[in-house]
Amino acid sequence: MFNNTVSMLTSFQSPPQDIQLMQWLDFVKNGCTYTDRVIQYRKNQNKALKKTMPSVIVGGQCVGGHRLENIVSFSGWVSIDIDDDHNPSINDWEHLRDQLANIQHVAFSALSLSGRGVWALIKISDPSVQGAHYRALQLDFKRIGIVLDPSKGQNANDKRFYSYDPNAVIKESAKTYTKMKGEPIKERTPISHRQYISNSNDVFTRGMNFVYDRGFTFTRAKDMHYSIFRLCDFLNFKGVPQNEAESFINKEIISLDEIQSNCISDAYKRYRNNYGAGADNLTHKQ
Repeated sequence: MFNNTVSMLTSFQSPPQDIQLMQWLDFVKNGCTYTDRVIQYRKNQNKALKKTMPSVIVGGQCVGGHRLENIVSFSGWVSIDIDDDHNPSINDWEHLRDQLANIQHVAFSALSLSGRGVWALIKISDPSVQGAHYRALQLDFKRIGIVLDPSKGQNANDKRFYSYDPNAVIKESAKTYTKMKGEPIKERTPISHRQYISNSNDVFTRGMNFVYDRGFTFTRAKDMHYSIFRLCDFLNFKGVPQNEAESFINKEIISLDEIQSNCISDAYKRYRNNYGAGADNLTHKQ
């Protein structure tokens, strides 16, 4: 599972060197010539010492440099990072490391270089859209109360400092992560009049804005239910068939298998039974 050739840098200025990902993970778990530096760094957090640490690009193999355009083969691995800056309420990092291993898509989890954080590896289905996979991961982890460091994991050439953790968890049975999340909505477009639109990506963006404007967030259990219900209200009113709404929700928000309510079907049934009244109410709110 970890037989990909990836790139290692002895420093940020050094040229990339080929290394098998499994060999790097073995260094993390069983130690190497840099292990003593990790232990020392955890005691004093010396930034100069950190700069002497090697790093790895788990996302692929680089030639001639370590920019994104230098990647000659993608591994499909994403390294996520969970630190105390973004998760101040977490203090038992060893417990978190072990808990992450219970997630079906996590193939490796270990303490970070500082010891006050955890990093993990997840295999994605399409490395060409790593950013979309990463945004979906951000949402999935947010639902369980964890904020991922947004500076690490979105790009295949992101680097990971060496860290030592003899209790790191390796799981060969991890499943490939297939979910993707579209580009974030950068601005909200107000809808000033009733308009019928079908088979248009724009209607989904407007539907998401409609739900956000009413205070729903697509996060917690009940909030997720009402968020999707209101989104389907909007999409149905705009002429989007239920199967297209389901396809959008499954790809951009949450797997249909994870939905434990009738938030989609009820929204569509509502308009089948009383389209006029529902449509008028929705139009006035816009």
